[in-house]
Amino acid sequence: MAAQTPEEKLKKEQEAEEKRLAKEQEKKGADDTNEVLKKLMEQMAELQEQNKMLMEVADLGRVEKYKSKNSNQDVVHNARLRFINGRAVTAWKLIRDDVYKDSQGVRHESQIVELFFADSAESVTMDFWDSERLAVKEEGEIISRKKDNRGNETVVLRMVGGKEYEVDVKFIN
Repeated sequence: MAAQTPEEKLKKEQEAEEKRLAKEQEKKGADDTNEVLKKLMEQMAELQEQNKMLMEVADLGRVEKYKSKNSNQDVVHNARLRFINGRAVTAWKLIRDDVYKDSQGVRHESQIVELFFADSAESVTMDFWDSERLAVKEEGEIISRKKDNRGNETVVLRMVGGKEYEVDVKFIN
């Protein structure tokens, strides 16, 4: 082996130092990457926990409205319509609402409603609690909405059998 000149020796030492620094930098970079990754994972876990809490306390109707507004797919809107003895109730009106306590402290109620049906222009008057007991709610799909110049909104519901009913929004669900 030939003897090294001081310049060659210095160059070798510099190369060795550069290799050592590169290894240290590589190791430090890996440590930094692991720390950044750990921080990101912690932040993601916190955000998931916060999202879970918000979804639990959120008004589900508003959440669905937001999702339907911000999605590209059509959302099917459903509503329920009351049926009494197989006839669709499209409106009702409270005729009498007497609630009182007698001299012995017994509570008495007399609530009479007038029911309007889709299949006739005639109305039926009955006790409110009887109408509630006899009512069956069936779900249908809202296929259209209309608003008149006074702000009254009506919807057209298509029931499971295909029959359609036009109902004021106050009288669905």
